[in-house]
Amino acid sequence: MSTISDKYYNSYLKDNINKIDNNRVNYIEDQVVYSSDNKIKSRIIQSDLIDSYISALESKIEEKTNNNEMIAALRIDEKMDNKDNNIRTQAIYRGVSGSKKVAITFDDTPSPETLRKLINFAKENNVKMVFFVNTKKLSKESAELLKEGLSTGLIRIGNHTHSHNTELFKKLNTKNINLSEEDKKLISKEIDDWEQTLKNYGIEDKYLKHYFRPPGGGGGYKNNNTFLLDELSSKGYKYLPMWDVEFIYSINQKKKQDPSYGYNAKNIEDILVNSVEKTKGGNLVLLHFKNEDVEGSLNAIKKLKDKGYNFVFPEELLEDNQLKDNKKT
Repeated sequence: MSTISDKYYNSYLKDNINKIDNNRVNYIEDQVVYSSDNKIKSRIIQSDLIDSYISALESKIEEKTNNNEMIAALRIDEKMDNKDNNIRTQAIYRGVSGSKKVAITFDDTPSPETLRKLINFAKENNVKMVFFVNTKKLSKESAELLKEGLSTGLIRIGNHTHSHNTELFKKLNTKNINLSEEDKKLISKEIDDWEQTLKNYGIEDKYLKHYFRPPGGGGGYKNNNTFLLDELSSKGYKYLPMWDVEFIYSINQKKKQDPSYGYNAKNIEDILVNSVEKTKGGNLVLLHFKNEDVEGSLNAIKKLKDKGYNFVFPEELLEDNQLKDNKKT
């Protein structure tokens, strides 16, 4: 186990914890995510110890909590070290502002032409990307291109379910909803069918469980129903990357103020550049395999690279969390 200095422990109590639920999954998720003002929240990874060592009311933490016991339950490390090597899926929303790191992700079902363009761009510009694909309508040609992309080390794939059933996953947006056994089976099947489809296309297991992103974001937010994180953890998924920059909602909001404001490559380019420059990086960007998204994002990436931004995988956004935690010890 790692140790944490008294200074860090006291800072943790005073500055970082506002509420600890007895529900360990929500607590883990809450601590993984950065708060809106970018205060760092520690990662709780020994989940089986939490209930034994942490007891808190909604608005305060008992000052007499045994320091050694709390330390035993906390780790700052990026890696999990559970005795059974069980993976606890980690939710990611964004990284640290000022890091000049950006994670680019694309969602849904890509055409071969789109994949070819993105893979070529990634190789020519040394840009990492994650493709969250649906597999129900994925063609064999697209699957072959995914294999090519994976071989470069610059492209990874994420599970975005087999059929993109947003209505099913939307049920997870309510924390205390009592999911039916049928719903649970369907959610699990959506995850498994994605894996099996890609295996049938010859994609190796080692590429399949880096990431999962739920359709429509259902069940991926803090304090929602815990079933999805439990299910992903049991299946061995490492990360649940969400986003802090997107374009459909953003453009619709702008359109309310200016009806002429449209969903086009130039507006996507401008939103992406402005969003990243506003925070100086740390952004987790959600795009779709649409022509407008592809053209706009690639133009934006070129501009941002010229300004010194690096394009990384989602979990690499968290490395600055590690560095800042170490400075506090």
